[in-house]
Amino acid sequence: MKSRLDDELTGQTRRFSDTPNFVSNIGLDYYLEDWKTTFGVNLNTVYGYSQSIDQLTATPGEFETVHTSFSSLNRLDLSIKTEISENFSLAFSATNILRPTDRRTIKTFDANGDLNGIIKTKEPSYSAYFIRGTYTW
Repeated sequence: MKSRLDDELTGQTRRFSDTPNFVSNIGLDYYLEDWKTTFGVNLNTVYGYSQSIDQLTATPGEFETVHTSFSSLNRLDLSIKTEISENFSLAFSATNILRPTDRRTIKTFDANGDLNGIIKTKEPSYSAYFIRGTYTW
């Protein structure tokens, strides 16, 4: 996900904040005709991010630097859909099976490059499972 921003306040050229360079999504469905069933698998990856952004401070003309980084996240989804009859199908989906944890670190540096603070966050993700019936007429 290429992006570019020319920050008029700091003169810095950078990509958008919190936007990773790459996101990928690959999926595969396979239909078994004898069973009238489709099996699916999908992997979505948001790759890690690391960027330093200059920000103005309360002192005119003075900048601080905020460095943000986060880990890659992989989401795996599985699905099965079967045709029970000509008009009725049943589907089961399991989403986010890997349940990755989003880990982020934010470091703030003063104008001299000295570390002022560190914030570390860790946010879990959860899986979801559901069954869906579809009837058409």
